[in-house]
Amino acid sequence: MKLDQVKSKFGKLRWYYDLPGKELGIHAFDFLGSRSIRMFPEGEKDSLESMIAECVKKYEAKSRTICEHCGADNAELCNEPPVFRWISTLCPSCKEERIVLYNKKVEEHERYKEKILNLKKKADSSD
Repeated sequence: MKLDQVKSKFGKLRWYYDLPGKELGIHAFDFLGSRSIRMFPEGEKDSLESMIAECVKKYEAKSRTICEHCGADNAELCNEPPVFRWISTLCPSCKEERIVLYNKKVEEHERYKEKILNLKKKADSSD
């Protein structure tokens, strides 16, 4: 087996691989949302190729419910802008943690912006 890629795509695990003599040019057509078309190199029923394909399918599907941060099994897809710039799979507590962190960063940015404006006003008034 030749592993081409393992990645997160649209909040789910994707495992792209080829088997000798059964190379695929295209592994998937992935669409935003729950639909995608996956191609797997498969063989006869109960063959090693079929067992590998079933294992990959099983764990790709399971990855939709496993938190990518802590590993909890009650995760859901999160993509509410502007907090989530890409789709993430998070349990409720990790999602809340991410939202709190995002809000802190926004507040920090606003304070920094205000300091810069005040410094600019001070510089303009001294001219």
